[in-house]
Amino acid sequence: MTKMNVVLCFSITCFSVVFIASLTSNLWPTSLFRGIIGLVVGAGLGLIFHAIWKFVVSTRPEKVTLEEEDSTDRYIDDIIKMEQEFSRTPITEEPEATAAEEETSYDVQNSEQQ
Repeated sequence: MTKMNVVLCFSITCFSVVFIASLTSNLWPTSLFRGIIGLVVGAGLGLIFHAIWKFVVSTRPEKVTLEEEDSTDRYIDDIIKMEQEFSRTPITEEPEATAAEEETSYDVQNSEQQ
């Protein structure tokens, strides 16, 4: 929407709401005067809304370029290769840990026999 369409939409809406609400309890010249004030206020709100909308739309992230996409794909491929290499290596226990466990179990058996 263009700036003019936003301002017109807000101003006409505010004029209509204020004029109809004021017409229920006032004469039409007073309601018309209050409606014109609502028209000016609505135009101001339309300008503020358009400025905020333009700021929000202009700060959206840009699309990813092909170079950035290729570098991201290469990074992901490197991670996948590292995970595959890691999963191929078997997990073995340390020989010192198994020897210590055997000694402990032997001591427990000797103490039970005595």
